[in-house]
Amino acid sequence: MGQHEVTARLGELTNTFIERHHSSSRQRPCIPLNEETRYMLDSPCVEHVDEDAGVFYWTPKPHMDFTLFDGLEQGLEVAIHPSITAFYGSYWSDGLWCSSPFGEVSLIQLWNEEDMETLRENLLGHAFQKSKRRQGLTLFIGLTADDRIVTVDNHSGEVYLEEAGRPPQRTLAASLGELLRELEPTLTPYTA
Repeated sequence: MGQHEVTARLGELTNTFIERHHSSSRQRPCIPLNEETRYMLDSPCVEHVDEDAGVFYWTPKPHMDFTLFDGLEQGLEVAIHPSITAFYGSYWSDGLWCSSPFGEVSLIQLWNEEDMETLRENLLGHAFQKSKRRQGLTLFIGLTADDRIVTVDNHSGEVYLEEAGRPPQRTLAASLGELLRELEPTLTPYTA
């Protein structure tokens, strides 16, 4: 599964999410504005801040940075699977909740540069734990509602379901593109 297919499917998912949200509420998605979310105002996704209503409106924005893991690749001494790079490098967005054949899943997305740095650190920690346990390298892209981790095998590109610290327990799809085709975005807010 190449970068183009993952990017295209993410675009379809985000467009469907925005269309459904607009049909339901007649406005763009919004996030409550409070002390915990104020840091989120520094994002290309923010469209409008309504201080009076205590919310800010957002929409996903194209990012198209497929070099975001160059430093991580050097640190791990391994190339990151192109589907993972496409998944995280295609859009700036809040995460998306989706329904799937294996239950509700939240897809992690990058909101801003700070999120990108945090993601790199977390992926590095995840990779070191996998190495320490002598497990194959998988990199996470989401979580299920019951806190199982959705990962992509860095070698094959297969998508798995696993629990923290354990090897993958279930194959979800042969590729990230295949998994994304099985998902339907819901209106559940990722950040509330």
